[in-house]
Amino acid sequence: MEKETRTERIIARLTPSEKKQFQKIVNEYGVKNLSEFIRSVLLTGSYKVTSEECENLRSNLIYELNRIGNNLNQIARYANIEKELDVRILEELSKIKELLEMLTD
Repeated sequence: MEKETRTERIIARLTPSEKKQFQKIVNEYGVKNLSEFIRSVLLTGSYKVTSEECENLRSNLIYELNRIGNNLNQIARYANIEKELDVRILEELSKIKELLEMLTD
């Protein structure tokens, strides 16, 4: 079976806000080949992330989880100093922190 050459072109117009949203998605996936990304999404409804892109996503996820963890630590520190947060809230914060640690391991 002979490999088909891609000769057909599709052009789409976007509003500035749509383009910004599209760029955000592309950046989040760490896409290297825009054409391959668009073809995959249009033809299969999904995008298979390569190992390099997966590592980029993982790095971004860890970064965001660390930020969340830092925020939780600040809340817990404030609560311990000021004694104004309910004990149940502190327990929930502790559970959330444990879950975040499990995700980053």
